[in-house]
Amino acid sequence: MSRALEKVPADRFPDARSFARALDDPAFRHGLSAKGRPQPDHGRWRPVAIAGWAAAAALGAVAASTLLSRPSPAPLEYMGLDYPSMWQPNAEFSLSPDGTEIVFTRQPQGSEGATQLYLRRFSEPVDRPVPDTRGASWPAMSPDGTEVAFIAGGQLRVGPLAGGVIRTVADSAVCCTTWTEDGYLYFTRLPGLTLARVPAAGGGEVEAVTTQEEGVWQHSFYRPFPGTDFGVFTVLGTPYRRIEAIRPSTGERLGELTPGYLGIPLPTGQ
Repeated sequence: MSRALEKVPADRFPDARSFARALDDPAFRHGLSAKGRPQPDHGRWRPVAIAGWAAAAALGAVAASTLLSRPSPAPLEYMGLDYPSMWQPNAEFSLSPDGTEIVFTRQPQGSEGATQLYLRRFSEPVDRPVPDTRGASWPAMSPDGTEVAFIAGGQLRVGPLAGGVIRTVADSAVCCTTWTEDGYLYFTRLPGLTLARVPAAGGGEVEAVTTQEEGVWQHSFYRPFPGTDFGVFTVLGTPYRRIEAIRPSTGERLGELTPGYLGIPLPTGQ
């Protein structure tokens, strides 16, 4: 009966006579009996299954080990800066490369008071004034944490945090000082409020990094990407503030990254 019902015509009986003979023949079988039917060979797949489970277990162990061995994020540290009642806080500050010190500007309330740089070590309860920095603003600590650059009287100056000889490295400085690992100081200067750089050691020529452009009134806040020869800076202009990438050694503008203000590159390249 199963042969008579085959879906493919060629597999059925060729005619009614053949079908009748098959019905009368007790020994007729179509295909294999249940006893002779091929059975699934589970044995040959068993090693593959075992290997798959072993691989999954190994991957799970590696993932668990990675998660367990990953260092926990460093705890947040909070520090209060003591501002006497006659002083007002200022956003101009510079953090040391190792993250243990900060130099910041205090400014008396009112327009007639002179600014002063102060140093605060996170391991100490109080801050102290940096010698010979009265009238200073826009501090930038050196990569080794021993000196600070600042702007005072329209000049870009550098001096030891512990006190000592102050050297002038550039004139016509306005704001936004950055000290990079390659020994350059970046700042915004007059005329034009464009970016410039000068060797922090002194005695070198001031190099133009950007030039004036239509619709823009200031270039500022150069920040380098770690391990590269380019960085980002802020363009203040119309129709909006934006952050652009630049290669300062050549002045090549690498394009706008995002609307915004004061970009800070991260070690991850973001």
